[in-house]
Amino acid sequence: GPAGAAAALASVLCLGAPFSSTLVAGLAALRTQRTAGALGAVIPGWAAIEELNGIDTIQVDAGELFTPESAQLEDIRIFKGGRIDRAILYTASVLNQGCNTLSRLFRTIIADRTDILPPVKDFERHVGLGFSGWCGSDRILIGTRAYMEQEGIALPDPAYEARHSRDGELQVLYLAVSGNMYAMFVLRYLGGKHAARSLAVLQRENIRLLVTCQDPSLTAERIAAAYHLPDGLVTVLGADQCAALAPAVSAVGDWPCCMLHLKGFASLTGGLRAAQRARAAEGSGVAVQMVSAGFSAVIGLLLSYSGSIGTLSLLVVLMYQAAWSALGIAAAALKQRE
Repeated sequence: GPAGAAAALASVLCLGAPFSSTLVAGLAALRTQRTAGALGAVIPGWAAIEELNGIDTIQVDAGELFTPESAQLEDIRIFKGGRIDRAILYTASVLNQGCNTLSRLFRTIIADRTDILPPVKDFERHVGLGFSGWCGSDRILIGTRAYMEQEGIALPDPAYEARHSRDGELQVLYLAVSGNMYAMFVLRYLGGKHAARSLAVLQRENIRLLVTCQDPSLTAERIAAAYHLPDGLVTVLGADQCAALAPAVSAVGDWPCCMLHLKGFASLTGGLRAAQRARAAEGSGVAVQMVSAGFSAVIGLLLSYSGSIGTLSLLVVLMYQAAWSALGIAAAALKQRE
């Protein structure tokens, strides 16, 4: 009768209802908060996890990729009339004003004796080209070959540069003093293991990297070579691009966000990875729930056809649901740990 039909329908619905649907996402979010928190990141809720999974590009400063110890001085070539001690002091003075990847290298050369550095006036940074300033009555220029050509400085021939840079394998920075070529610094950058792990996360997820860089010798190609990254993953921003990006990355007050990270590049990529794992875990849990619902519908039809659907006890239904819930939660947890 009608009562039996209603009981059968209720039993089928109880069998097929995905009771663990809220648990799967909730437990995945909990594990995400623990993982991200250990890396110095906070992801405020499931909506933030969904938003982070839509990110395909992030911005970072080159100082996050290369520590002060990453830069190595391979060679110094002094040109006619120059002195190596003055070349080092001039370069250390100017770079100390605003080049986070190279200033530490030259401070190490002078044993951190910043008191012996000549003061720099009218310091200017030319993104992607180099730096300029005045040390006493001498105008100091430090930068790439393109910058020196732009300033009208006579340069050694390209073959000389290629020989000392091993055909472009090493980076070259020029120093000009009072309009004359003074020295050439040959540099090598070594990638750090912590940054390499973070970049591997971005590479796996096909997330591109926009890099702001104070060091004119660092290009997208050189960053990719230092970390063995594919072409196109890294873009170094020019002056116009940095100016356009500045309002978006400047400090703001109360503003909606999908993640807070306090430990630099590692916590940023760690938070992204945690959010992506949470989304993948939820997908695995949902897949198990869909299988559960389909399987339960088949069982319900068979029991209804045999007339035994009404004999199901509450305990049997709860045990059945508990088994599927445990399977869904376990599948999500395993996916999140991958």
